[in-house]
Amino acid sequence: MPTVGWIQETAIDQFYERGGTSAASPKLSEYYCRHCGKCFSSKDARDLHEVEHPIANPVLMVDGIEVQSSTFKLSQSPKPESVEIAFVEYLVVNGICVEIGELKQLLCGAKYQFFNIELRGKETTKRISIDVQIAAPAELLQVDNKFRTYFSGDDFNGDDVMRFVKDTEHLESCVWYIDGLVKYLYGVMAKDRRTERLTYENFSDALNQSFKLLSGYETPLAISICQLIKFAMNDFRIPSQTGLIPALDNALLFFNSGVGTKIAWQRENGQLSLPTDLATEIILNRFIGLYDQLSIHELIELVGQINRKSWSRQDKHKLDYICLRKSIDDKDTERETYYKRRLRHLEEFNGTFGAELEGLNEH
Repeated sequence: MPTVGWIQETAIDQFYERGGTSAASPKLSEYYCRHCGKCFSSKDARDLHEVEHPIANPVLMVDGIEVQSSTFKLSQSPKPESVEIAFVEYLVVNGICVEIGELKQLLCGAKYQFFNIELRGKETTKRISIDVQIAAPAELLQVDNKFRTYFSGDDFNGDDVMRFVKDTEHLESCVWYIDGLVKYLYGVMAKDRRTERLTYENFSDALNQSFKLLSGYETPLAISICQLIKFAMNDFRIPSQTGLIPALDNALLFFNSGVGTKIAWQRENGQLSLPTDLATEIILNRFIGLYDQLSIHELIELVGQINRKSWSRQDKHKLDYICLRKSIDDKDTERETYYKRRLRHLEEFNGTFGAELEGLNEH
């Protein structure tokens, strides 16, 4: 982050710029930079120089995340040490001047409150808003149980979503949590082209909105759905928290394992305990779940049986990667070269086949 020294506005600067005179005063031709103290012969020269100094904008950080100008949602109570400020002279919260310690107490103690905050620095003022909604654990559990009741089967529709919303609307501390779950469900239906509420082109927006809302919660349900969303977007990083879907855990190991690594698949009945889109279900259960039982020829035949035109580009890339891995395992060099060329410009796969794909990029 750019930094700047404190403004050095001397008493002499103040005196002359306010029209004062004195027989014993220094020369009027001396103008000092209020950032670095450099002296100039004219005020215009000094002002032009000061433009070159970066401005240190006021900053408020909560749990390592900078609070921007738009409303910041806080769904978990922060610890006092996780609330930090920089380049701030004083704070105004809901019209009242407070110290940083008071701000920490307000944010850490709030359960359901909205804060308008002004961060006033030396040169600029930053206005932000923090909306606090801390869900009651008992109400979160009720939402999770209702979710499993409605969406543990093989299929669901918009009527199921509306009944879920109706059955949970009285749980007022979980509004954001419920909204995140609903956005995920509509994103899944849009990806499968089976809802009129959203078009296929909007599925990624719905999933991204769901991720932003649910990533603030630490329930197994929220963690698992966030992992599914990341997988759908080809983010294969191994999570630090365990979800509810063994098939997804296996898939992440597969996409991180590299050439020649053997994985002991542990396929379990009902391992997809959460709703997901058709493409993700097929990739997890059929292509990765049955990977060791298929040859490259059988795998390509299976791929040919699906309508790839209706799949997202991320899902098509996953299929290419699986076929690449199998062609390497089966020592089919012709198909190996073919799939490497298809993946050579994709950064998310270069982590596994980095050196080999870079070699293809040069040709």
